[in-house]
Amino acid sequence: MPAPAPTARLPIELAPHVREGRYFAVAGEPERALNALCGGREVCPPPYSINRASFPFWIIEVIAEGSGELELGGACHSLRPGSWFTYGPHIPHRVEAGAVEGLTKFFVAVRSPEQPSLWREAGLEAGTAGRVHGETRILRTCAELLEEGVRDSPETSALTAHLYNVLVWRLGRAAREGRRQATIPPLARQTMEIIDREFATIPSLSALAVRVGVTPEHLCRSFRGAFGESPYQVLLQRKLHHAANLLRDGPWQVAEVARASGFEDPYHFSRIFKKFHGVAPSRLTIR
Repeated sequence: MPAPAPTARLPIELAPHVREGRYFAVAGEPERALNALCGGREVCPPPYSINRASFPFWIIEVIAEGSGELELGGACHSLRPGSWFTYGPHIPHRVEAGAVEGLTKFFVAVRSPEQPSLWREAGLEAGTAGRVHGETRILRTCAELLEEGVRDSPETSALTAHLYNVLVWRLGRAAREGRRQATIPPLARQTMEIIDREFATIPSLSALAVRVGVTPEHLCRSFRGAFGESPYQVLLQRKLHHAANLLRDGPWQVAEVARASGFEDPYHFSRIFKKFHGVAPSRLTIR
């Protein structure tokens, strides 16, 4: 299915095989020599694939859902929820969606004669990749940036520039933390991989502990020591991000989304969703 027409006039060429996209483009930050700021959210089913030797913009991409493969500057990376990467002029990159589920991603692009000074200040380098485990803040910032970017108000330019700054600084911190967590204990790594694959069918911390064969207390100590959050927090975040994406992509009934995200009681789901996202699921939409 061809991608729908963008909701903004973008200064960049969009990749093929995007099933659904929502985009924004606003003025950049002249004081940082950024003369364009644009981005969006794309649903990329297989056979989505890009393979470029270079790109005229400086790009940040963050995976919201699904899986895929990234080759960046000759190094290969698996893409999962929370994966992020950066590239720009003269940086070869190849991105492919997973053969079964595809991937959904946010991207933000700026045009600049050289790597943005903001990136250097935040410690974010072009041609790098990482993954944020328990990625609530990063994905929320991406979603807020898109929601503000598509608005038509006097404050839009200033607010999108601010949110872009927040995203860059948070990813710079994530890059530093990722280097410190290069060696993750096998139990914590296995648990995160199970959450990524099976979050919709795991109802509780106890069920997750049974799945990996340890007590809930032991699992919490190992997981929190590696990622700074409890496994149940990350499990719940994954469920609620998935639910938000289903509601945005629509059309779904709230009860259907609750079941598809692993909640048996739609009323309980609605209460947790509103507390987490700040809006009732019945009101969440990008259309």
